[in-house]
Amino acid sequence: MKKNILAILILLISFISCKNKSEDISHLPIYNPKELNIKNFKNVNFNLYSLKVPKEWKKYKTEGIDSFVTRLITSDLSVISSDLGYYSNRLDNEKTTAKYYRLNNKKIKIVIPTEKGKGITGVYIENLWKKEGEMIHFNLYGIDLSEKSEKELLQVISTIEFKEF
Repeated sequence: MKKNILAILILLISFISCKNKSEDISHLPIYNPKELNIKNFKNVNFNLYSLKVPKEWKKYKTEGIDSFVTRLITSDLSVISSDLGYYSNRLDNEKTTAKYYRLNNKKIKIVIPTEKGKGITGVYIENLWKKEGEMIHFNLYGIDLSEKSEKELLQVISTIEFKEF
């Protein structure tokens, strides 16, 4: 009898400790870039998510090994990359400034270079959903962007919509 109670207690404790605890993000500001102007943007659908981008941006076909990878080419030929998967880059870099916001009820990290035009500009979203017991993460970023492309990318980020799973 004591062994059964002990086994039940161990299972109960294991279940409680493994439960996915959602982080309270209500204190974070909603991401809303200044001068948001997406009237000349087009919708781009990548099946797992969609976003709005400037009409001049083009999709570039690419493939990932263990994740869903996309590329966009801006009007000044900069590359905007994204990675949706288990090991998506967190965009941590000593040459960037990170700020946290809310977007579609998710905590997001926006990074911008400390020196204009030199470094990573983008977004990282942790724990979008769970697949096969593992959490899926997302990033969308450009490197060494012009002022125009950086501003456009920061606006694009606000339009990201993920499919519900």
